[in-house]
Amino acid sequence: MLSDRTDYLNAFELIFKDYLEITQYIEPSNHNFKTFSHRVYALYLRACTEFESVCKEVLQLKHRLPTGNPNITHYIQAEPDLGLEDRDVGFHFWHPKKLYIEPFKLWTTSKPPLPWYKSYNNVKHNRASHFAEANFENLTYAVAGVFLIMAQANIFPTEQEWQHTVRLDNDFSDAFFPRWGLSIRDRKQ
Repeated sequence: MLSDRTDYLNAFELIFKDYLEITQYIEPSNHNFKTFSHRVYALYLRACTEFESVCKEVLQLKHRLPTGNPNITHYIQAEPDLGLEDRDVGFHFWHPKKLYIEPFKLWTTSKPPLPWYKSYNNVKHNRASHFAEANFENLTYAVAGVFLIMAQANIFPTEQEWQHTVRLDNDFSDAFFPRWGLSIRDRKQ
């Protein structure tokens, strides 16, 4: 368990509240994935920073946090403990139908490990040249990534009002989080 679950939970609540506020202006649809703006950019930076914080804490708990400045190549070491690579995040409020994305697909084998995280670094270090990468698609993947790593690190309460298992299709059961309209599906089932 992470040292201050409440702090991480509050951070995610605020990130997701701001994400939903953005969806009042950008319809949650694949057609709008390439939309970028300063609001998307600001939230994208916050979500990716939160991802980094959780990764560092998980690695520290497992006594694998390197000295110096850890980066994505170090964060991958959390995969065996969290099992992120084989899970989808479902956005149940997406249009015209719910969206399932894989924020950590192939992150232990692909180069660069996470395209949405690489874009975050591009934007963070050179906004003038890479501003279009601070788009709704990358933000959605970052929010999904933060949600998934926090869920797998047991940050969210497990009480019924927070999450429960539902069968949403013929092949998989989802851990559904009604508070946010998000779910997690294990693709290895």
